[in-house]
Amino acid sequence: MLKRLKKEGDKAVIHKLRNRSSNRKRDGKTREKIVKILSEEVYRGFGPTLASEYLAQKHGLNVGREALRQIMMSAGLGRGRKQKVEQVNQ
Repeated sequence: MLKRLKKEGDKAVIHKLRNRSSNRKRDGKTREKIVKILSEEVYRGFGPTLASEYLAQKHGLNVGREALRQIMMSAGLGRGRKQKVEQVNQ
């Protein structure tokens, strides 16, 4: 890194994937397929963990729980949990 810093200057510190999509990002067709499957009536109310397991078993789509949660949230399929408000003792 020091060699690059001397050669390129301050630009050597900037991450190389800046302003580019991740190498691990799913393509649009796969995302659409996942959303189409999860929008069926059978999968209503499934959380990301259970949906991930069903996608792997029945459809052969291996998607991580967190990635699936992000896909579900962007498609409006996931329901966020209500935050618990702790009672304040005065």
